[in-house]
Order: sequence, then C-alpha cells, then structure tokens
Amino acid sequence: MRRNAGFTIVELMVVLIVVLILSGIGFVSYTKYIESSKVAKLQADLKEYGTALLGFYTDTGALPGLDGGPFPQVLANASAIENVAIRESWKGPYIKTTAVCPFTGCVYEVDYTTGQANAVGQVYQYFVIARRVPLKNALEISKRLNGDARVQECVVSNIQSVVNGQQAPCTVYLSQTTGGSDTKVDVYYTFASGSY
Repeated sequence: MRRNAGFTIVELMVVLIVVLILSGIGFVSYTKYIESSKVAKLQADLKEYGTALLGFYTDTGALPGLDGGPFPQVLANASAIENVAIRESWKGPYIKTTAVCPFTGCVYEVDYTTGQANAVGQVYQYFVIARRVPLKNALEISKRLNGDARVQECVVSNIQSVVNGQQAPCTVYLSQTTGGSDTKVDVYYTFASGSY
C-alpha cells in the first residue's frame, strides 16, 4: 500500500531547520560585509580629504579650518572662502562632493598639531578627523594603516611625543583603544607631517 504523496512533519521540520541555519549564516556574512564596507569607505574618505587638503594648501598657501575658510566647504566651492587673496589663488574643486561619514553620528573635521622645535626644526602633523566612530571599526582602520603591532601606541596622547621626535609617526591615531566595541572614538588621519 502506498502512503500519501507529501511531506511528514519531521521532514518539514528538517527542511525548516536547514533553511534557518543557512539564513543565519547568510545574515552574519552580510553583516560582516556591511561593516567591512563602512571601514573601507571611511578609510577612502580620509585619504580623499587628505589629498584635497594638500592640493588646497599647495595652491593657496592656507589650510581650511585654520586660515583658509570652513572645512570641507572650501574644498568644493571657492565662494565659501572669505579671504580674497586665498579665493583668487583657489584652483579647485579639490573634491567633487563632501563625504558623509558611514557611521551614525560621525562627522569629519580638520586639526593641526605643532610641536616644539627640536634638532630638525619645528615639527608638525596635520589631520583629518572622523569623530564618533565605533571602537571596533576604528581599531580595524588603525590595523590596516599602522599595522597590528602599532595599534596600542598610535593614540592621540602620543602625538606630542611624535612631534617632539620621541616616537615614530603613525598614519592614524585613535583617541582611545580600550572600551566596548561600540564605544565612540575619534580617528585622526595624518595627511601631512614634517618639519621646517
């Protein structure tokens, strides 16, 4: 005697469990992909802003946020520059559009740190800053740009040691490297450094 064509409850449960497991694996992979994409975008934005700031400085002799007008508006539009001499030497646009940080609440800023004169002269470091980045993502950027071995030493508190010639410079500094994975930290990307 043939049984009815169809599935038993046990067979349906097995199929359902397999589908749920595969869905879970797919969701975890998708989440990791999204996080990795955000880190890559942030890294690309920092580099793009750094290149644009150097171009702006080369043409105008000024730096946005310090003496060249508001950052990042002056990189895209000369009309944002109040100083006539700087506006006349502007050859931009240095960026096509202002970047939006990929993390909720994150914003981009510029900062400049100058140290004491040492044997090679006055030392400086200029930064593009991404504020309020989740610590786990900031650590990933630091690992990519500084290397695993330097993550703990590349913190903002050591910038003065760098500009005073006591420590090798980092490409990226973090405002802190400890805390929960979602702790908000600042990422300082060095777009220019040297001495004069």
